[in-house]
Amino acid sequence: MLRRSSSLVRWAAGTALAGCLCLQMAHAATPIANPEALLKQTWDLQVTDHPRSLQLLAQLNQHAASLTPDQQWHLRLLNAWEAKYESDYDKSEALLKDIAQHSGNPQLADRASAMLLSQYGITRHYTEAFDLAGRLAVRLPQVTDTKARYALLLNLSQAMGMAGQTDLAVRYARMAMAADSAANSQCYAAAILVEALWDGHRLKSDSPELQQAFDACPTATEPLYNRNITVTLADLYAHGGQPRKALDLLDRLQSRADASGYALNKLTMLEARAWALAALGEDDAARKVALAIVAAGSSRDFNPWLKDAYEVLYHIEKKQGHAAAALDYYEKYAALDKAYLDDVNARAL
Repeated sequence: MLRRSSSLVRWAAGTALAGCLCLQMAHAATPIANPEALLKQTWDLQVTDHPRSLQLLAQLNQHAASLTPDQQWHLRLLNAWEAKYESDYDKSEALLKDIAQHSGNPQLADRASAMLLSQYGITRHYTEAFDLAGRLAVRLPQVTDTKARYALLLNLSQAMGMAGQTDLAVRYARMAMAADSAANSQCYAAAILVEALWDGHRLKSDSPELQQAFDACPTATEPLYNRNITVTLADLYAHGGQPRKALDLLDRLQSRADASGYALNKLTMLEARAWALAALGEDDAARKVALAIVAAGSSRDFNPWLKDAYEVLYHIEKKQGHAAAALDYYEKYAALDKAYLDDVNARAL
């Protein structure tokens, strides 16, 4: 089976977490005593405590007029990150371009460019992605800010992985790992290295880079990245002849995934569960899970989970001798598989 390309979706946005509106209202009237500290705290909480970061972001937006011009640019970057997380890509792209072109702050411009590079991959704007990647690679030696350089390295790794340039993707990820102590973000580089190996079909369930990433991204402090890595391992088990291990891992992860509201994790987990159940011969359960993916997706656009769900359904119906149903699912799978291959070719070009 041709698995999904993680570089397209790994850092894509999930759904906004429920209840944020009331939390925003609760902080609307609170004055900001130290805007710099609040901006930094909001950044730090984005992937470790997203609901709390939403509260602080609402407070900052409520008092945006009282911020200095540079602080307002920082706030725009926070709003761009949140828009990307919520899949509002038009909004985030406009904000990121504005910051990169007009903020006058090289550090913010570099960070915005790194985020924009990642988003171009998610939205499959490949010409723009690789044009920007080329410009950022040329600029990299001049980037002295530790965090901005770190962000550029991570996103260049993703861009190269997306283009099928695995050696370059691994090289940039390892460059980021070499700088991660100064960036104070050890987890992210380790997770991006896992992704680069995954994209290059060089990752196995017992690869030492996986354990390295788990060690760097404990659940207590890096729940989002830990969950992503765990989903990757479950998928490797499911497609690597260890379906029982996949199901055990998915069962242990389920409550955390449900609480996160991160839609892409849930879809990947459903796909891995469907494949594992089918491998164990539990056809009725596998069909139910695959149909849940179908219900959540749309065949109008390329959807890697939907493609895999149709493949599972095709094999089940064929196995049970339901020729008409098997043919219908195969045709749907084949159409999405062609779209997948077209997408791979577009990235390679």
